[in-house]
Amino acid sequence: MTKERKRFSAKEISKSLLFKTLSYRAAGLLGKPVILLKVAQKAMNKADKEDSFQSIAEGAFSSFKSLVALVKAYANGSYRGVSKQNMILVVAAILYFVTPIDIVPDFIPLLGWLDDITIMGWVIKTIGEELSKFEDEHQKDEPAYLDRSYAELYEEAKSVNIHGRSGMNKSELASALRNQNKANYN
Repeated sequence: MTKERKRFSAKEISKSLLFKTLSYRAAGLLGKPVILLKVAQKAMNKADKEDSFQSIAEGAFSSFKSLVALVKAYANGSYRGVSKQNMILVVAAILYFVTPIDIVPDFIPLLGWLDDITIMGWVIKTIGEELSKFEDEHQKDEPAYLDRSYAELYEEAKSVNIHGRSGMNKSELASALRNQNKANYN
């Protein structure tokens, strides 16, 4: 009798009680930008800290960073070009990523990342068009903003009351300010 190894597909994981619970939590977090920014930062800290994640998911790592940037932009109000349903999916996937005990616990070397990468890949594929639009928009930071110092951008973001500015890097501040200015002229 041979023991058959259980393989998890993204579809199976997404139907698990854990992922459904995380989806419910994600829906509640969409209206809480400060907590949403903390979750996004926690995900980036975990990904940056874990060399094994970056080496396993080499190609997906930049897409993962785009998902985190999307959450940050949504949280600070600088980007809303994604459906609520897809945003819940993204946040649920990030919550799944930061949860240490999931379908395959992260402490198992290399294997512990496979379910996380599977879910991230599925989410990236599912929201592909919306993520591409975000990446295109996000990369159009005007040089006028990028030529300024982080402190100058931060102070301007503070003066126009951009939420979550303390968790943003220079590029994210520039993007949020550009979007704020675009909204003011429309």
